[in-house]
Amino acid sequence: MINAIEARKLANEGIENTRLRVVSRIDKAIENAAKRHLKNVIITLTSRGPDSLQVTKANYIYGAPVDKKSVETYLDYLKIAGFVVTELYSDTTEPRLLISWEEE
Repeated sequence: MINAIEARKLANEGIENTRLRVVSRIDKAIENAAKRHLKNVIITLTSRGPDSLQVTKANYIYGAPVDKKSVETYLDYLKIAGFVVTELYSDTTEPRLLISWEEE
């Protein structure tokens, strides 16, 4: 039987790789919006997977770690890249980020 220490270790293994995968998907959503001549995009992060009976929603990133440290990692990455980021809805299950690249 697995104990709590082993469970925490398994949960923490690979979380950095998962965060990088989420950042890559955020990049792709920004690129797609910019190609459509938009100046911003709203991205929703959710930890749950897409329901096989429902259509996946645009600009939803499924299976994303949405703990406080992960969300801060995404925000830091975007701010370093020069984007203006606003948290529209900050829930532990589905944070929404308004990412803008419009010049001031």
